[in-house]
Amino acid sequence: MSIKKNIMILTLVFLVLLLISSNNYLLASEKGNNFLWKVSSGSNNVYIMGGIHFADKRLIPSYNKIKQVFDKSDYLVVQARTNNFNQTQIQRSLMLKGIYIDGTTLKDHISNQTYRKLNNSLSNYNLNPIQIYMMKPWLAALTLTSLQMEQENLLAKNRLDKYFIKKASNKKILELEPLPYLVKLLSNLDPKTQKLFLSSTLAQEGSIKNFMEQNLNFWEKGDFENLQQYFLNTRQEHPEFEKLYTQFWDKRNQAMASKIEGYLNSNKNYFILVETGHLLGAKGILNLLKNKNYKITEL
Repeated sequence: MSIKKNIMILTLVFLVLLLISSNNYLLASEKGNNFLWKVSSGSNNVYIMGGIHFADKRLIPSYNKIKQVFDKSDYLVVQARTNNFNQTQIQRSLMLKGIYIDGTTLKDHISNQTYRKLNNSLSNYNLNPIQIYMMKPWLAALTLTSLQMEQENLLAKNRLDKYFIKKASNKKILELEPLPYLVKLLSNLDPKTQKLFLSSTLAQEGSIKNFMEQNLNFWEKGDFENLQQYFLNTRQEHPEFEKLYTQFWDKRNQAMASKIEGYLNSNKNYFILVETGHLLGAKGILNLLKNKNYKITEL
């Protein structure tokens, strides 16, 4: 497997922050929570739907209320459009920002313990280790994640956002997090956080499929409360990675909530599709908007 192929895989993996779905779509049940909320400013409303974007089965909403809200919306807003970017430009950007060009290698920047764990991990994949050793920690971490997903058959061709994009032939499509922004977010991580990102990836290797399965089970049942608790418990179980959660979730939630505020100040209807994890907890998008006195209604 070439480094070029790996970079394209991990680009699609992280730059939608692991928004993975499968080739098989199932109709969602009308029971329980629809993971759909109306946010009201008094003069305008936007609608936010939370999706679970990784598993070996994917749910497409059949509930009439979701269809009605989507159909009347002027805009579809997704987190990022992976089919709407210059692949060559993204590859070049990743290479320039994610590869050491000062004569050092990854080994010079991480602890001996992390380096040993990395070597053990690489033995599980059909990959020339030298391809990883030239990468900075953040890019190495993403490559490992993509390799594991590929090995577990979790890298799929179709996505929930793709379903809605196909249905949005008469709508304008916007992005909350364009791919160049996400590349910049990663490449600007300070060295300590990058090393933490790699060590956390190695520490949690092997558990990603179970994590995705559990999230999907809650989503299928419409069980928002238990999904939220599961997410928060997972975060609390790893206090050593709290800085990563702050960087990858909290700060991004704040940026997305600010964009949504802009939509609330317009006179157009917006249907916003976002990974459910960004809606959860005190620092999730819904609570951030609620704290700014917007009215949140579960539909």
